[in-house]
Amino acid sequence: MSSRDSLIAVREENKRGNPMDIKVLACAVAIAVGSGLLAQGAAADITDFTNWTQVQDPANANFTGSSTMTNATLFADDGAVPLATDIGYQSVNGVTPATSTAGYMFDYTQSFSIAIDYALSFSNNPVGILSLGFGIGEDGLGMNSAGVVMVTQNGLPLGTFAGAARAGDNDAGSFITGLPATLSGSFFASYDAVTGTITAGASQTPGAAAPTATGSFNMLQDQWNDENLLASFFIRSGPIVPWSGGNGEVVFSNFRMLDGQAIQIPAPASIVVFGLLGVGRRRPCRAYAQLN
Repeated sequence: MSSRDSLIAVREENKRGNPMDIKVLACAVAIAVGSGLLAQGAAADITDFTNWTQVQDPANANFTGSSTMTNATLFADDGAVPLATDIGYQSVNGVTPATSTAGYMFDYTQSFSIAIDYALSFSNNPVGILSLGFGIGEDGLGMNSAGVVMVTQNGLPLGTFAGAARAGDNDAGSFITGLPATLSGSFFASYDAVTGTITAGASQTPGAAAPTATGSFNMLQDQWNDENLLASFFIRSGPIVPWSGGNGEVVFSNFRMLDGQAIQIPAPASIVVFGLLGVGRRRPCRAYAQLN
């Protein structure tokens, strides 16, 4: 039996279930609903930017940020910022999902697709290069990560949207989409759990349902550590020429799950109940395909 046939067989088996599983599921639902546990899980949402955590590497007085429920704004103020300094927000409050006590993560055994809107504006004669990006990874340090980026110089978009990836804190590839970068639009990132491929892209249209141009890092996650994933967005001084002055700001908004789901940290009590009963567990599909 091929790995694809094995994967299909497992999925069909999961669909059929058995009477005992159904009884256990019904019992779990009754417990959760009766105690109000399901309602607890619905109160928070990854689309609420106050649930994201600001990160700086390193901190610099000329890079600041703020967030509300509907957006997160990053500011490049009037002053020099050393090359490679960045500030952004990530979906968990620790270096990795495993070390986090709050936020949202993504199960690396499940495929998902996400997107976010951005809008850049400049004033006061901006000087230097300011980059911004959006992506996913295993850690907030970017050692295992991939995403889409764009670059501005002196307040104007420079070149096209591009993508970059890292594995083990080393460069793991890059691409240029050919789609001209714009001061507003949408960023996209998707993860295929079966192949480990990460695809990143962009659209010049805010709120777009799909990217206009993309690039892929085939089987990239195979070079990572099989850990759960986080999402992040940022601005950065450089490359090549640092941000030197003027004012710039980028508003990130309309984060959206296009496919899959985010997992709350810590897990709502209802999910803990289901987990203890063994309901909803799945064999990691990609690992299973590799082993059979």
